[in-house]
Amino acid sequence: QRLRLEGVPAPYRADELLEGLRLKPGADLWTETTRREALARVRKRFVRDRRLFGTVELDRSPEGTVTLKVAPGPVVRLAGECSGFGAHRILGRGLGWTRLKDLVPLVRAERSSPELLDEGARRITRTLRDRGYLDVAVDHRTEVLKGPASAPQEVRVVYRIQRGPRLVLKSVRATKVQELETEAVREATALPPSLPPLQTNYATPSLLGSMEDRLLHAYRSRGYTDVRIGRPVLERDGKDATLVLEVR
Repeated sequence: QRLRLEGVPAPYRADELLEGLRLKPGADLWTETTRREALARVRKRFVRDRRLFGTVELDRSPEGTVTLKVAPGPVVRLAGECSGFGAHRILGRGLGWTRLKDLVPLVRAERSSPELLDEGARRITRTLRDRGYLDVAVDHRTEVLKGPASAPQEVRVVYRIQRGPRLVLKSVRATKVQELETEAVREATALPPSLPPLQTNYATPSLLGSMEDRLLHAYRSRGYTDVRIGRPVLERDGKDATLVLEVR
């Protein structure tokens, strides 16, 4: 029946946020889809203005009053600290790049929550591990750029990235392989063709897992259904690595 706003909308005006809902009192049917789409419109406005910590809620009373509860929050800037990287770019596949903001879910989330910052760190970690940086460590901190710490007007979220070496898998060695002929073991542990820099066998979780699967398949296809592989060991020599698989 009517719309009202609760909270401090500044720097926005109450009327512009209520208009941004695009709800027509007395005309629109109140459904979960209507509520979700209206919330998304206000959230999109906050994200466009970099108010990534902004919160939006929408409730309807039994009498038909729809209340928009808002807290726009500060302007949020994302930054990265890592030697060898640009401030807003994370090394991607091939010659491409993945931008920092594409990995932090704050930008695309329907609603803000502190857990999204931790999820951003996990995504950055997975992205770099998938490029061969198995020792990567990521944490984050929030710095106040403008206003008091209790009610900041602008903040910067800094992701500190310690990537470590980018490992290249040079060989795979299988141990305790008495039951299988030498040629079968050699075939199962052969690495894919490598043609640096366009195609390099970086030691990614995917490649390591696929080599373990190939050795298991070589055994099980020959009737050794109970065979197991012990915990894989990665022997390192600088940036070169050898995967050691123990057959059990």
